[in-house]
Amino acid sequence: MATSGVKERPSPRAQSRDGPSEDAIKDENGEDNAPMSKPSIFSRLWVKSKLNLGMLMMMVKGALPPTISLAIYESTSVAEIYSTLGYLVAIMSVLSFAILPRSKFIQTMLLNIIGVCVGAAVALLEIYCSVQARVHTTPAPSPSSKGPSPGAAVSQYNSSASAVCAIWLFFNIYLVNTLRASRPQLQFPAIMYSIFANVASVYAPSFPNMAAGTSFAKQLLEVFLTGFAIATGVSLIIFPTTVRMTFFKQSAGFIQLVQGTLKAQIAYFQSLEKADMFARPSEAEREEHPSQKKTRAAKPVLSPETQNLKTAITGLEELQGKIYADLAFAKREMAWGKLDAGDISEMLKAMQGILIPLTGMSSAADIFGRIAEKWGWTEEDATIEPSKKEEAQEHKSQWNEIMKSLHDPFEAVTNKMNAGLQHTLYTLELAKPPKKQKEKGGRNSKKSIEDVEAEAGIVEPGDPGYGKYLEQNLNEFYEKRKSTLAVYCRQKGIQVDDNATKKIAAMKSKLHLQCEAQDDQTHQRNKRQLYLVLYVSDLPLVSMFISIRTTCSLGPGVYVSLC
Repeated sequence: MATSGVKERPSPRAQSRDGPSEDAIKDENGEDNAPMSKPSIFSRLWVKSKLNLGMLMMMVKGALPPTISLAIYESTSVAEIYSTLGYLVAIMSVLSFAILPRSKFIQTMLLNIIGVCVGAAVALLEIYCSVQARVHTTPAPSPSSKGPSPGAAVSQYNSSASAVCAIWLFFNIYLVNTLRASRPQLQFPAIMYSIFANVASVYAPSFPNMAAGTSFAKQLLEVFLTGFAIATGVSLIIFPTTVRMTFFKQSAGFIQLVQGTLKAQIAYFQSLEKADMFARPSEAEREEHPSQKKTRAAKPVLSPETQNLKTAITGLEELQGKIYADLAFAKREMAWGKLDAGDISEMLKAMQGILIPLTGMSSAADIFGRIAEKWGWTEEDATIEPSKKEEAQEHKSQWNEIMKSLHDPFEAVTNKMNAGLQHTLYTLELAKPPKKQKEKGGRNSKKSIEDVEAEAGIVEPGDPGYGKYLEQNLNEFYEKRKSTLAVYCRQKGIQVDDNATKKIAAMKSKLHLQCEAQDDQTHQRNKRQLYLVLYVSDLPLVSMFISIRTTCSLGPGVYVSLC
């Protein structure tokens, strides 16, 4: 049933498709004799800056709105219109955040416009109160100087008008910050409103009548809207991005990071097969992980394999949090594509399902670390008591044997999971599949009959039906992992073969008799060890099941019309 009617090509091309990428797979014999050319100075500086093309494009896009605003302000005709308020155009174009994806930018821009319009209305009410305070305290003088904008002449200082505007400013700032604290999504509109209220409150006490105040409020509103218009044009025209583009890029990065985590997981379990499985890393290895320099006295130093596994899982959790934050916008956004809102939700659920068993591997590493600390495996031989040294060494040898029995099953299931994740990338069009190899005879040369017959029945990542092929191979790992339980039983004096796990009743009776003959401390230790063996051996099975379910549901399920 495992491979009935379907076979997999054992060729380099198939291996490159199964793996995460061509660069991630190295020659097993370490044969890499290609000459390495020294990178140029520009290449070294580019790598050292840790920039990529997408970041550079966003930096250019974010700098364009204020550059355009200041450039047009150099024109005399534009300067005459905006007068001394022209600097606010550049400020508003920056605070509009043109680098946001389209749906986020449009939502934020609509809220900004509403906030500025409300601010203009409140500013007119503030100017009216200021003018009335001036009228009731001093006679109406003629305007003495030119105001901040055309048509907005100012008069002499009036203490009553200034006091009224100060009260209004305090009320505005307090109210808008209270709203900002209760509704974090209104952060940017609150900033725009606060700037409008501050500028209006500075000039409001100087207006002798409502005509000058209305002209100023209108001019200030035009300045804000001009900055918004420049930012909108840049956002929608220059390097346009959508939330769905970001979501799919992050999803592809998540799948590739899962493949890297599986690779780190295999390296960690292979390190447990060594006799010095929990030896302290050397000083050179500590330099690669600076976070471990100050853990000498606090806790055992983590091995490089353990640190790499935990770092990969932490990166997965952080990326999954970013993807979840973009989910709502990705579902609401209007786009021309092949996935609807329900499909995007299913993608996130599948990624969460994959993350859970991988996070369990981090817990297993913590458990092994506590076991190593308890038995003194992380200490030097001279510091271990002679009475415990032999027992600790025997306990370590048992774990070495158990992990060696899991070597082949883990390696097999990891390769299948990598292939399934790569198939998901190809099917969802998150990555381009490698092109078919061409014949040496020329572009139009045809394959021989033998080649066509050899490729019959071969399924590779990206081909229709590859998910079903992985599902058929699920029992392969399930059968191999039974040998691990047999190894544990032989260590405890229960003589069984690899196929004895089928006789569940006989095994239960033997284990029960052995438990009755043990003291309570030994029984509890063996029970904890058995639970850990089952936990470690079952996690890859759960991961593969979820990976196959993801491949089958997100692949042919979503793209049934394409496949």
